[in-house]
Amino acid sequence: MLQPFGPNIWTAYHPQKLLGATLGTRMTVVKIDDAVWLHSAIPIDDALADEIAAIGPVRWIVAPNLWHHLHVEAARARYPDAALFIASGLEQKNRRLHDGEALTSVAPPAWNDALRPIPIAGIPKMNEHVFVHAESKTLISSDLFFNIAKPDGWWSKTLMWMMRMSGPPRHSMFFKSCVKDPAATAASFAELTRQPIDKIIIAHGDLVTSGGIDTLRAVSAWLAPHQRSTKAAA
Repeated sequence: MLQPFGPNIWTAYHPQKLLGATLGTRMTVVKIDDAVWLHSAIPIDDALADEIAAIGPVRWIVAPNLWHHLHVEAARARYPDAALFIASGLEQKNRRLHDGEALTSVAPPAWNDALRPIPIAGIPKMNEHVFVHAESKTLISSDLFFNIAKPDGWWSKTLMWMMRMSGPPRHSMFFKSCVKDPAATAASFAELTRQPIDKIIIAHGDLVTSGGIDTLRAVSAWLAPHQRSTKAAA
């Protein structure tokens, strides 16, 4: 079921599992003019497809990083006329997506300035691109951070605690291990804090419904020493 998140933007949740624990994942739907932009596809059944169709025809499907591609092929099968945009490198990980156009820091003209893409640098194993939806003051992301305040069930609580994924908005230990250039990642987060952001959509955990800039600063606080060194070098 689609949940409104602001003007011309909706989310849909799917209870995806990780090692037997409920991690959950989330798709974002944005209306651009009379068409639909799908970010980080989840399984789309007929009922969800009907809700999306009521907004408009799906014209774009976005796989925003190297991890969120499990349901992209099914989305393409349902929407064969939609253009596919992927994080660079995904075509090697999933060769069935080889014809996708690589995401960059420049939005295609057809998006009509509705969304601004921002690559998160320094994490090649992820290569996430996030998107600023200025109309709703929303940052659309997937694995930028976790916000799993209350894991569902004892095994989910145990696994999320072990992986440092539960609690307040945070980067997991695994995420931190994937950061290969902390200065570049710090610069990307600094760029995000200069954007018109109040709310944040993430794939795993609770949505951030206000105070988005403060959340980004808190999540990336561990990168602060690298950010200061970057300023000093400048």
